Amino acid sequence: MIGFRGARRIARLISATMIAGSVIGCSVKGPPFEPEPLPRPKSVIYLYRPYRIFGSAIRPPITCGDSTVKLGPGGYHAFVVDPGTIVCSTRYEASDAVELRVGAGQANYLEEEIGWGALIGHPHLHPIDSDAAHNAINECCELQE
Repeated sequence: MIGFRGARRIARLISATMIAGSVIGCSVKGPPFEPEPLPRPKSVIYLYRPYRIFGSAIRPPITCGDSTVKLGPGGYHAFVVDPGTIVCSTRYEASDAVELRVGAGQANYLEEEIGWGALIGHPHLHPIDSDAAHNAINECCELQE
């Protein structure tokens, strides 16, 4: 038989579980990942940010070419660009940049990760091969601006 204190403990545990369940998941609301149809001779760079609790409140601006977005955890954005060399960068408390060579009709994947910093998390950009990227980006939702 459960006493009064045991019942209160169970009630607190259930409440904590429900709160945690409502917080975990995509913070970006939108449709799940769908490959972008590309008009010739364009290319696409998929920027995605897997969901992780650490750094979830941080949304640093990411620029690829002439466009800039701020992704939340569990989000993705498709940059449709002209083929060539494209620089993608971020500036926050720390900065990071990568250079991508994209071909016509080609899809490239870039993962945003929030790493440890002195006061706040630092954004990092990682080019990812398409096989590894598909597993992670399929769990992301499209950023709705």
